[in-house]
Amino acid sequence: MVANLLSAQSAERSAVVDLLRLQARGDERALVAGIDACASDPACVTAARRHALRLRGEGKLEVVRVDHPSRYSLMSRTATLRVVWKLGDSLTTVQCARVRRAGSLVEGFEISVLSLSDPIGRESGCGSGA
Repeated sequence: MVANLLSAQSAERSAVVDLLRLQARGDERALVAGIDACASDPACVTAARRHALRLRGEGKLEVVRVDHPSRYSLMSRTATLRVVWKLGDSLTTVQCARVRRAGSLVEGFEISVLSLSDPIGRESGCGSGA
């Protein structure tokens, strides 16, 4: 059971990192498609385009740190992950990603990224939302 729980956390991390890669490439269409229901939300589409333009760059994406919420859930949940990342030799960027985990340890989980925030201060927390 512990392995399944850690696997679910790893899947959350992977889903967010996949979006960061799209963002770093400047692929706004794929970024919009990768965020659940973003295409039907004009504010989300605008934010994704802004992120793709502002945060694209050269170099390999390196995830420095992912802060998961401290509580472990054996069932469905929605949580905000704080992600610290950088491209090549650049300074770190911090963003918050709202992630939904649907299912259970027995059934398996489906992971959806609900939002990706604008960059926040390097020492800032994500609070309750992204």
